[in-house]
Amino acid sequence: MGGSGVLPACYEVYVHNSSRIWQTGNILNEELPIIATQIVFIVALSRLLFFIYKPLHQPRLISQISVGFLLTPPLLGRFTPIFTFIFPARGVINIEVLAHIGVIYTAFLSGLEINLNTILNVKKKAATIAISGIIFPMVMGPALYTIHRKVYVNNDVFQIDESKMNAYVLWTLVLTVTGFPVVVHSLFELKLLYTGLGKIALTTTMISDTYAWILFTLFMPFSLNGPKAIYSVVSTIIFAIICIFVVRPIIVKVIDRKTERDEWDENQLLFVVMGILVCSHITDVLGTHSIVGAFVYGLILPHSKFADMVVSMTDDFGGAFLAPLFFGGNGQRLMVESIFNQQNWPLTVMVIVLLCVPKILSTLFATFFFGMPTRDGFALGVILNTKGVVALIMLNTAWDRSVFINLIIIF
Repeated sequence: MGGSGVLPACYEVYVHNSSRIWQTGNILNEELPIIATQIVFIVALSRLLFFIYKPLHQPRLISQISVGFLLTPPLLGRFTPIFTFIFPARGVINIEVLAHIGVIYTAFLSGLEINLNTILNVKKKAATIAISGIIFPMVMGPALYTIHRKVYVNNDVFQIDESKMNAYVLWTLVLTVTGFPVVVHSLFELKLLYTGLGKIALTTTMISDTYAWILFTLFMPFSLNGPKAIYSVVSTIIFAIICIFVVRPIIVKVIDRKTERDEWDENQLLFVVMGILVCSHITDVLGTHSIVGAFVYGLILPHSKFADMVVSMTDDFGGAFLAPLFFGGNGQRLMVESIFNQQNWPLTVMVIVLLCVPKILSTLFATFFFGMPTRDGFALGVILNTKGVVALIMLNTAWDRSVFINLIIIF
């Protein structure tokens, strides 16, 4: 893996019958009970936490991450027999595969919920606020990361990695991201979706999220693969242009006609949904990330009635079954105790709070020129600090490649 001192995790797979390349043991007896236990535990606990958090108007994402956080060493993770029973080492690969499909589906939903016509015909106010919300974090992000490196004291468990340039790039990208689906849910729960502030926040977040995906496509390959990533970026841009300006007019015309005639059935919709995996595979082969293809595919599909049909058909499986597996895995990486185990933890907490400042300042700066009240500008800045799946994927990538934190002791 990326940094020095990281011990690789290897898995042994025993092939019982070498003449059958797709068989590596008795799946029903060895693999199915493990993955079924993991799925039942994560999904059931995430549903329970969702109802607990509901009075607090928290999105489903928070309850799913909380499941993984409960499994960290300070909590249930300290009971080794319980943890190894639910998540044995030989069951990691299977749950990771399903979790990856879950994040692909989540990226597809992010694209499906964004109206491409709104992006192409954006108004000046929303575009200005969104662009300011990207420029300010880009300017302030490196300074905040430098402060973080100064105040965070390395200890025997975690150490700040010395790969500065990649860390600066990823840190800044995470600060610029705004999670559109999470913002929509939050505004709906707070009954602000159809207010003046809610409409501005919705349009601005939609544009900001689209810009974040563009930045993700452009910069993530360079931060991980160096100068050779130019070929991946160019080919992915060509793929996106073909999808938006060539494939989209054709597929929208066909889908709208079938939707108006009410000719859809579950089998036909299944073939449309399979396009998620096709586009994800294409961008994965191009060297960017599979979620980029899923997002672009969701972006080019028509909205309104057709989008509602797709979501209603797939949400129980994708949103409530696969997505918790991915976000639960993110929760297991939340080592909060590592913050308070070093002597400068008050300064580290201060840096965490300051990470919300760039979005708020940028929004106040932009809204001032449009005559919006300071209170509304501040509220909009707080809303734009909402993160989603793209930020989590960036953080996961930084963790896996040892860009931010170098884990030198494996529990």
